[in-house]
Amino acid sequence: MNCKEFVRCIPAFLNKDLEYAQLKDFCEHADSCPECKEELTIQLLISKGIVHLEAGDAFDLNKELSNCIAEAQRQLKSYRLNRKKAFYLELIGGAFAVASLVVLFL
Repeated sequence: MNCKEFVRCIPAFLNKDLEYAQLKDFCEHADSCPECKEELTIQLLISKGIVHLEAGDAFDLNKELSNCIAEAQRQLKSYRLNRKKAFYLELIGGAFAVASLVVLFL
């Protein structure tokens, strides 16, 4: 993902609307590009900070950013675990089908 794509994806990231591949690329780019991470911080401040300001709540920008990134990392990990589970279930299902055929032909 390049910087231009990253900036275009920030609203979708903040709304949790990125698909797995985009989210993975987005997080990797955020980790490696300080300028884009700064842009993410600014847009986060604008989108969430205003809500907190209007409500009179305290707002810790660094904590909020860390929470957003940590949540994205949890989503990625969950997706990978679900893919592994699906793979193993297919593998078991395939083994069961082969075993059923062997029994049928015996």
